[in-house]
Amino acid sequence: MMRKRLRGKILSILLAAALLLTVALPPVTVWAADGDLAVTGTAGGYTYDSGSGVLLFTQNGSYTVSMAPNVSVTTASSIAVASGVTADITLNGVKIDRSSAGGSAFELEETAKVTLTLASGTVNSLTGGKGSVGIGSAGLRVPEGAELTIGGTGELTATGGDSGAGIGGDWKGFSSDCGTITITSGIITAKG
Repeated sequence: MMRKRLRGKILSILLAAALLLTVALPPVTVWAADGDLAVTGTAGGYTYDSGSGVLLFTQNGSYTVSMAPNVSVTTASSIAVASGVTADITLNGVKIDRSSAGGSAFELEETAKVTLTLASGTVNSLTGGKGSVGIGSAGLRVPEGAELTIGGTGELTATGGDSGAGIGGDWKGFSSDCGTITITSGIITAKG
């Protein structure tokens, strides 16, 4: 009887310690392999492909993306959110220019749901590029089936490449359907 009580107390203490450790751990900061972007937030919820330069959010969670120290703008990296993922992402002074490299600066895949917060006092810019065979990429691509809500008190300028939308769909020689876009606050400029 005494052993059962002792085992129960030890097990309770170990469980409480494990819970405290998971709550008390600070967010993880990761720099993309090219050194351009920094991410804090849900650990293990994203990957970076150094070949394509894509920072891909793969799990539901809350994240903050900013430029790495001593980097003012990146032309090598872009951000994407995988299908089926629901993410709260804060942009904290992010500047991505894909005008020379092609592709969208920030892309939601189909069925992704993103609440995008523009950090107070920050200026963010997302510029899409021209893809192959005349496809103009949106600065912030929201395809049909995806949902985007933008808020916060910062600024965002989103510019489409080669007739792509600033925020919305790509240009493929004809209009491209886009998903649901809701803007609740912030200073937003969309050019496309």
